Amino acid sequence: MNKNLFKLAFVLLSFGMFFSSCTDDETLSNAFSYKGEEYPIEKGRMITYGSVTTGVYNIDLELYSSEVNPVSDTGTGNMIYFEMFTNNNTSLAAGEYTFTQTEANYTFDIAKFYINFNFGSWSGTSFYVHEGTVNIKKSGTTFTIDIDCTDDQGNVIKGNYEGTLSFLDNSKSKK
Repeated sequence: MNKNLFKLAFVLLSFGMFFSSCTDDETLSNAFSYKGEEYPIEKGRMITYGSVTTGVYNIDLELYSSEVNPVSDTGTGNMIYFEMFTNNNTSLAAGEYTFTQTEANYTFDIAKFYINFNFGSWSGTSFYVHEGTVNIKKSGTTFTIDIDCTDDQGNVIKGNYEGTLSFLDNSKSKK
């Protein structure tokens, strides 16, 4: 009897420890969260626009769900857009980028989120970032991007993307 009671207590304790380790703050994977909802972002690309000043390059970062085609502005889904500034003209350098209105290395001055947005008719939910950081890590051609931003209403936007980014060179054209 005591053996069975001991086994039951052990099983209950084990379940309690297992379930208490699960939290609502789990790390996002290829998604962003906003107002308690999670939105997928499975693809990404960088678009370079060349030098803005000596040693500072403008590279836009777009992360989007599989339903969105940013090249043809079609599909309905989710997208994140960052206008970033880096010291590398062909790729975003690894490091922490901070929201500011200054076009300096390791900063971004515009960030916009689109949720269930119809890119054909340009309708749906979208909002700008008011403050925040984007942390970029690189391993070969794989990027790990962690997003921690706030909109102008104080709502927190957290996200993560891990994968490759396609590259488009628009350095000969102007925005």
